Amino acid sequence: MHEYSSDEYDRLMNVNVKGAFLGVKYVIPVMLENGGGTIVNTVSSNSFKPTAFNGIYAASKHAMAGITKSIGQDYQYKAIFAVGVAPNNMQTNISANAAVTINEDILKEYLRTTGPNITATAGEVADAVIFAMTNGKLLSGSIVNCAGGQIYN
Repeated sequence: MHEYSSDEYDRLMNVNVKGAFLGVKYVIPVMLENGGGTIVNTVSSNSFKPTAFNGIYAASKHAMAGITKSIGQDYQYKAIFAVGVAPNNMQTNISANAAVTINEDILKEYLRTTGPNITATAGEVADAVIFAMTNGKLLSGSIVNCAGGQIYN
């Protein structure tokens, strides 16, 4: 934690929390005018349990889980629902590029503290998003765990 710079903290929070906050801030009034809808936020398995050496990212995803749950609670009677989708590692270029920051010590601790999981394709996560969207009323305020078996709640 002590090795994060303030700039990296701001970058992660701005992208992961502030960006999503601004999205919902401006879409909710439109949804209210149009009779409701479902918001699907990208959360992360890190909102259930942080992976090693990933504290600020995990904090940002905990914040997103809180925002999602709050929207689900506050707007459900106005037919606006919110669901979080929480994947783990994905088979994407972003995940592949992040892997270069992992050294042997970090990988050892990651494997020691994180359960095994099946990495998802973008299409599989898209299927989870569609499930969340089509079942927003039922799932509102919840986080769909699609972490490939890593997290058991």
